[in-house]
Amino acid sequence: GVAIPRSFGTPPLTNVAVLYGGFPRQCAHWLGMTVDFPQPAATSLIERKPYTMQLILASASPRRKELLSLFHIPFTIRVADIDETMDPGKAPYDEVARVSRLKAEAVPHEAGDIVIAADTIVVCGGKVLGKPRSEAEAEEMLTMLSGRDHQVMTGCTVLTPSGSRTFTEVTDLHFRPLSRQEIRRYVASGE
Repeated sequence: GVAIPRSFGTPPLTNVAVLYGGFPRQCAHWLGMTVDFPQPAATSLIERKPYTMQLILASASPRRKELLSLFHIPFTIRVADIDETMDPGKAPYDEVARVSRLKAEAVPHEAGDIVIAADTIVVCGGKVLGKPRSEAEAEEMLTMLSGRDHQVMTGCTVLTPSGSRTFTEVTDLHFRPLSRQEIRRYVASGE
């Protein structure tokens, strides 16, 4: 963990920028600091100890784990067990943010911990594409995306001792036309 005094507070969330996948880019400088409490006076009967916060990644995603590991900051993975179903009557932009917030709030954490959660969806032609449940569905999705523009939306929530911030990052992408063989080979790779 990272030791900070209770009076120190937390850094402002305005320093948070997003990498693809919904992760903070500029938080390493403030999450990596260690500051101890002032030494108590000799007459004090109470021993003051530094508060140790944990950085918690609320995700089972190997890619998100890999991205956060790039900062060389210790973190714990806790997977949220929530219903990730999105309301088709609401804007995908808002729904992906809502799901990230639910994930962050669902994982066990202490009041002083920092929790990072994210959820990513693909939107093509107004249709939200979730995680494929089979190889056949993955092939169908890649066929739909082939040669077309689409959006990747990542909702990200960061919970800190001073509050929370939820935001959505949108990336516009274009898939080049893919052959049937390329689609099958990609699906078989398991990525």
